[in-house]
Amino acid sequence: MTSSPKVSVVLATLNRASYLKRMLDNLLRNQYANLEIIVVDGGSTDGTVKLLESYDEGVIHWISERDSGEYYALNKGLRMATGEIIKLMTDDDVLRPDCFRWAVDYLLAHPDVDIVFGQTAYWKEEAGRNQFLHESCMMSPERLTVRHWVRETQGVSSLSSFVRRRVFDRIGLLATKYACGDVEFWTRAASRGVGMGLIPQVVVDYFITGENGVIRKRWKIASDMVAINATYGNAADVVNCLWRRYPQHLLVLVLSPLGLHPLRKWRRWKADSARWLSS
Repeated sequence: MTSSPKVSVVLATLNRASYLKRMLDNLLRNQYANLEIIVVDGGSTDGTVKLLESYDEGVIHWISERDSGEYYALNKGLRMATGEIIKLMTDDDVLRPDCFRWAVDYLLAHPDVDIVFGQTAYWKEEAGRNQFLHESCMMSPERLTVRHWVRETQGVSSLSSFVRRRVFDRIGLLATKYACGDVEFWTRAASRGVGMGLIPQVVVDYFITGENGVIRKRWKIASDMVAINATYGNAADVVNCLWRRYPQHLLVLVLSPLGLHPLRKWRRWKADSARWLSS
């Protein structure tokens, strides 16, 4: 790795031009010198192509054609990427200005680490206003293990990750059969002994917009998490996953229309408590 290795940002999009513009403009304001931006559009009809055409071809590389979903698109972008470090992103979230330098500095200082996670700030976006919810607080890389991934107790967000290209060369691309292919990838990487690390800084702002794929695919993600537990965990992990996933989703389904969000408040309390204990 050189002192400023190329970082490839790979993101998939479909009919979300306004969010995509916010994301791309944010990336173009970043001061990291060696950045490659790759956008894979699934054949949008809302002006996304016109938006992409408005940017310099030498700055943003893109392709627009129909595909079979988010992870197919991301894999297509991964094959196009030429960077030593890969940053997978969604089109409706925003990276912090210094995130690339923080991640690169960490990876340069830790040659045995191939995936580094930062912290995530969570926001509720509604009626053009952003309401801060909470920040993640995960300060122990010892918890980035297979067991913690299947038990969903690692406390980090996929959006906060930076991955050396050699990880994909070693263990393969994202699995396309899961609605949570990112979680399967981290679990697979941990099972193969890929070194993972953490940085304390918030690197990404995650916006809950009501259109997020994780919300739309809630029940598919639940069943896929059970399958991931069955593949990488044991019977107790499967039972734990069933208990954690389905009652929580039913609770959200009932309470969210009433404007009640106990799980969100619990996550904020948990993050604040962890931050207080680590200070």
